Amino acid sequence: MSTVNYARNRITAALEEIGRLMQAEFPAQHPKDAMNTLRDKFEEQCSALERIGEKVPPEIAKTQCEASLERLFVYVPILGFILRSTNVRNGFEAYGPLLYLAECLMGRHRGRS
Repeated sequence: MSTVNYARNRITAALEEIGRLMQAEFPAQHPKDAMNTLRDKFEEQCSALERIGEKVPPEIAKTQCEASLERLFVYVPILGFILRSTNVRNGFEAYGPLLYLAECLMGRHRGRS
């Protein structure tokens, strides 16, 4: 099996896992939105890998494979963090204040209602 096929299989497996994770019950919309964003990023990478044909120079194929592996390295821990947000032992009452602080830090604060 070629390196490109391995990369495709890894990204496909990540997409399948995201599909399973999206079946979980999330206490708020933000984790669902984050999961959708990550799914979109993996689908982009899958499309890029699908476009690699026999005539593509090996350097370009290698670069796409490296990009897919980097995407997995960066985003899989985030998927785990999102999944942990479904744990019933979490302090859900802290969600609002933490979201407010995060929005302030990110410059997206819209004011409290």
